Amino acid sequence: MPLEKQEQRTGAYIFGIIFLVFILVIAIFIPNPTSFQYTVFRIVLALAAAGVAAMIPGFINVAIGNAVRAGGAIAVFVIVFFFSPAKLVVQPTPLPSPLESEVTLDAGTYDTVQLIEKLADLTGGITLESKLAAKLQGRTVKITSQLNSVSLRTVLDRIFTQVRIPVDYAVVSGTVVISEKGAS
Repeated sequence: MPLEKQEQRTGAYIFGIIFLVFILVIAIFIPNPTSFQYTVFRIVLALAAAGVAAMIPGFINVAIGNAVRAGGAIAVFVIVFFFSPAKLVVQPTPLPSPLESEVTLDAGTYDTVQLIEKLADLTGGITLESKLAAKLQGRTVKITSQLNSVSLRTVLDRIFTQVRIPVDYAVVSGTVVISEKGAS
């Protein structure tokens, strides 16, 4: 049974209001959304704004170059989705490098590979290039005094200085990848 025009408009308006309230509640509980969440929120907000706009009398036309032309509620969707004022104001916060994570380490003699595995557990991940891992097998390092709240980079630099292997660090998806300098 088809809905009458007034029922359709009321449904679109209620849909819009519910989702606008939903977005406001989410904004309170997720003040720093991921890029995926931000995109989903933009889509929902654009749909909600279009639903509310369907109730407003009058007509609006939007043209973005030759690619996009829209009118009415769809025009409101296009405006809200493609022109994000939040993106103009809010700058993304760069994630801190895992190399800058603070670690505390007791003085002592450590098996190098086991020490790096322990540091990986503390900081969220370290991957050793396989040839480098093979070179470190059976080697030990001596930490002469307790290290309190020093950066992971500092600890790794001390380890690789002691074992006399020059290394490069890279951060890939939040994991520190360590490879021997000049190795390909």
